[in-house]
Amino acid sequence: MQAADLLMLAPVASQAGSCLAPVRPFVPSDLQEARDYAEIIRHDFGAYILDIQGYFRCLELLSG
Repeated sequence: MQAADLLMLAPVASQAGSCLAPVRPFVPSDLQEARDYAEIIRHDFGAYILDIQGYFRCLELLSG
């Protein structure tokens, strides 16, 4: 889920009383595969960081 999508869902999630944490991106255990897919992994973690920030904002809304 992209950060903008999560931000649009934050008011709905807070009204429902729950926030959904994003799933951590997959990282291959094989070092060569991790190197081969490094750009994809970087992109996935960038999206994850945006999503987790939205998740934390949602939690703050619920606790506030």
